[in-house]
Amino acid sequence: MKKLTLFLFLIFFLQACSQDSSSNKKQTPLTLRQLSKDGVEFSYARKTDLAEDLSNLTSFKEDLNKFVVEFYIKGKPLAQIRVLKVDKYTHENSELSHLVQSVSTNSWNLIDEVDLSEGAGAIKRFKSKELTYEIFDGEKKLTQFEVNFIPDLFIAAGEVKTLSDLNLDSGTFDFGYLVLGYGSSLVTEGKSITFNVQKLITFGAIETFTKQMAMMEGPEASRGQNGGAVAINALEANGNLEVFLRGTVGGRGRTGDSNKNAGAAGADGKMGVSGHNHPDPSPRCKVQSTPGEQGKQGPEGGPGGNGGNGGDSGTFKYSGQKNNSLYLKIHTLPGPGGIRGEGGTGGPGGPGGKGVRDYYPCPATPAGAQGKAGDPGKPGQPGSSGTAQDSCVSLHKHEETICKVF
Repeated sequence: MKKLTLFLFLIFFLQACSQDSSSNKKQTPLTLRQLSKDGVEFSYARKTDLAEDLSNLTSFKEDLNKFVVEFYIKGKPLAQIRVLKVDKYTHENSELSHLVQSVSTNSWNLIDEVDLSEGAGAIKRFKSKELTYEIFDGEKKLTQFEVNFIPDLFIAAGEVKTLSDLNLDSGTFDFGYLVLGYGSSLVTEGKSITFNVQKLITFGAIETFTKQMAMMEGPEASRGQNGGAVAINALEANGNLEVFLRGTVGGRGRTGDSNKNAGAAGADGKMGVSGHNHPDPSPRCKVQSTPGEQGKQGPEGGPGGNGGNGGDSGTFKYSGQKNNSLYLKIHTLPGPGGIRGEGGTGGPGGPGGKGVRDYYPCPATPAGAQGKAGDPGKPGQPGSSGTAQDSCVSLHKHEETICKVF
């Protein structure tokens, strides 16, 4: 595996717009957005923004995906002012007059708090929310501000979170911050997912499957799961990111069938021949009786099945803009082939032949021994490893994309 050092710099912004072209003012860095029109000043920001030295991670996590919106309105009587908040997608609306904090004869301000997780469940928590704030003077609409609130994803130090844990599935997701704490891991479970990130801060890992998950055998002789396609498009990034592209192991081959058929029986023993030697009249055993023969060996067991092939490693695509400092290491680990199936047990040996009873003067002989059990069936072949796939890294928008197996 090779190590890449990526340097990406930029200023990242939240998105907002107003109906009036004067709303397209230069944004201040990170989360703050300030607009002004018709005597209405508008701003919004994360409730707790992440400090550059990460010293406030705890409070950032507590206030995760909470934003504060503030209006300051001059020269309008309170009784005439109404602020209506409308959700672009659900069309739910509410009037915010009850949120007024302070009032004077000629100005007042209002604060609204937006919680992206409120009443939405985990799936919607990671969807952006577009709200329109409409400001009225009596029945006259003064202006409106449209805001797209982008969620953040934070995985704390030492945590391992799968997409299932986060109620996420394959698809494309936009994040403001994507923060992976020390020793943390985001596991994509072989799904294809794209993260569009304004700011990536990482001291953890992204894994298609954990090492333990990758070695869990699937159904008999099945092909292992592919690692899927993981992509990150980052405006700004710093820290250390290890990416483990793992396919899962192929399923174990089936064990061959046991052979229930027995070997052939051994031949029975033969009766001896008696007589006497002239002139001695005493009977003698001139030809001895023979014992029964051993039974024949049982038939071979059924052949074992082949192991399933391992899953392909999966791919990783990183696309950066201008740069801070990101140390990136990619491990490409296709799934190993499944273990071969063993041959089935052979059939039992045949019964021994019968011995001969006592026939004076020839003595009795024993029955033959049972035949040997059949040999086990031939084992199957182990599965083949999955394919180590190319990953692609673009250092920034002006540099060539490097695609290869890392």
